[in-house]
Amino acid sequence: MSDDLLQLPTRRAANALQDSRLAMSTEALFEHYDDALPTLRKLGETLARDVSELLASDASLKVHSVAWRLKDRESFARKVARPDRKYDDLWSITDLIGVRVIMYFEDAVDRVGELIETRLPVDFADSTDKRKLAGTDFGYRSLHYVCRVGDALPARARFEIQVRTVLEHAWAEIEHDLG
Repeated sequence: MSDDLLQLPTRRAANALQDSRLAMSTEALFEHYDDALPTLRKLGETLARDVSELLASDASLKVHSVAWRLKDRESFARKVARPDRKYDDLWSITDLIGVRVIMYFEDAVDRVGELIETRLPVDFADSTDKRKLAGTDFGYRSLHYVCRVGDALPARARFEIQVRTVLEHAWAEIEHDLG
């Protein structure tokens, strides 16, 4: 056997090396998350205010509420631990900041969507309409837009806007808390 073959790692050693890189990567994500929290908090407040002002520009809209949230550490941990996802860096996570727009009626959700699509830098590849259910299916319904943040963070940074009715929001809260 040649010395070169003796130098090759075993499959188990290679997997352990890969796992340790993943763990370090996750640790680095958490460090970056912790470092970015103050900036993300300020930005969340600003984005919610900007979305509120956008909605106020259309006097026909009757808005129930606009709120924002920062993905908490527990939710962040669940997200980065998912085996079906890989995040190259913190800015690969599109919902660190979430703005939730609650409307009274479904036609207003569509109008808000039109405003968002024409006035904000929407990333359509990552945005989705979760209101489309088959036939008589009942479940989570919401219009989700992923938008670029702007100059406050790296160009890859995104935030999410969820738009839904009061009743869809009530169901989403039940499903999230009990589902």
